[in-house]
Amino acid sequence: MIDATLGAVPRLKFGVRGVEAANDSATPALRMRFHIGAEAGASVLGLALNVDVRIAAERRRYDEAERSKMRELFGDATQWDRSIGPIAWTRGTLNVPAFGGSTEAVVTLPCGYDFDLVAVKYASALDGGFIPIEVLLTGTVFYRSGDRMLAAKLPWDSEIGYRVDVATWQAAVGMVFGDEAWLRIDRNLLRRLQDLRSQRGFTTWNQTIESLLDGNRT
Repeated sequence: MIDATLGAVPRLKFGVRGVEAANDSATPALRMRFHIGAEAGASVLGLALNVDVRIAAERRRYDEAERSKMRELFGDATQWDRSIGPIAWTRGTLNVPAFGGSTEAVVTLPCGYDFDLVAVKYASALDGGFIPIEVLLTGTVFYRSGDRMLAAKLPWDSEIGYRVDVATWQAAVGMVFGDEAWLRIDRNLLRRLQDLRSQRGFTTWNQTIESLLDGNRT
């Protein structure tokens, strides 16, 4: 029996213990380790968490080179006081089993070279420093009070701020792609590039694209 009207809701504290590159993933990813603590004596039967991770782009400073790379995201630097804002990174659900005292949970943060994703464009434009993030947590806590099983919504202020090292992002991408980058293009354009490569006798895609860039130099 679940009754959401009786019993004192356990007070929970959330924190991020660290973020590291996922070295066993087929695609570039980071692993964020959460610390979840409950007040003494609380009997937490489980958590059903909705995790929403956003990049709080307005929470750091940028040099001129970084601003130039982010023009597509936020416009000209003169507009940034109005245009810069949060960027959605990932969202998902997390089921945490019963615990007493404290426990740890892991959330996967995808990263990579898909430049159609705004979060990837942002992180790839940074030369160093950190990626400021906000982790918003909503959901339900299940707990025991006496002989009753109770449920309650997490408070709306369950939010964590954290800084992810840009070097950690770069390490995760490097584990999978090395020094290579991937670009998604239209099939017709790919065929045209294939024709150009064949006509000119190029053996790599680098040579093919470099020839186009060299031809456009002024």
